[in-house]
Amino acid sequence: MSEAVLDEYFEKPINPDDKIWRYMDIEKYVSLITSKSLYFARLHEFEDHFEGSFWPTKILKPDFKHSNISESDKAVWKKNAEDNKKYMAVSCWHLSEYESDAMWKIYAKYDKGIAIQSTYGSLCEELKNAKKNLPYLHQINRVKYIDHFTELFRDGGAMWLFDGVLHKHKSFEYEKELRAVLYTSSSNIESHEWLNLQKGIPIPLDNFSVFIKKVITSPYSQERFYKMLKSVSEKYGLVDKVLKSELTEKLPY
Repeated sequence: MSEAVLDEYFEKPINPDDKIWRYMDIEKYVSLITSKSLYFARLHEFEDHFEGSFWPTKILKPDFKHSNISESDKAVWKKNAEDNKKYMAVSCWHLSEYESDAMWKIYAKYDKGIAIQSTYGSLCEELKNAKKNLPYLHQINRVKYIDHFTELFRDGGAMWLFDGVLHKHKSFEYEKELRAVLYTSSSNIESHEWLNLQKGIPIPLDNFSVFIKKVITSPYSQERFYKMLKSVSEKYGLVDKVLKSELTEKLPY
């Protein structure tokens, strides 16, 4: 299975100017701007137990209900999935033209939340630059949402290792997720900093101020939070990019 076929199955945004959003709290924002790095969380740290799970299509029948998988096969595939999580780290983005009230409420602290807005093209460019100096494979695709109990993955072939990380349960469909994935092989991981950086790895942003298009404050935040964010951002050349959420705008009638 080639990378091109993987892209066709999971899809990529067509327009490099498509907006992507990362919702976070003030602590993560400060970490981002002080390190000028994009944080990739290791997959095995995620709370969602569906993360990284996959069904081995080749040993399942079309009318499957799990019962036709032997216990030995289950053990092998479970170990493969768990091992695979150790070698992967992800950066998750909301792909949308507009802000999302649901994402504000779920992924940002209610009145102290921040959303970083960038573009698909900028994310691709940063990872392309990072690839020159870092021993990772990387992939950027839309997440595909399925019912893990009634739907099979595609026949993944050589790119099967991305199946678990680019599929999510349908209950998360509102996320409209674009996911950047870093992968390092088991032969590299023993000598690599991934073992020391238990929860993830920062990827330096070559064009930090270009990558960040806007810094939006939560529609539920107060004026003092907006002013504080502008003050914090000024040192890093981002003060003019700090804006209030459009969801705070009131209609004239």
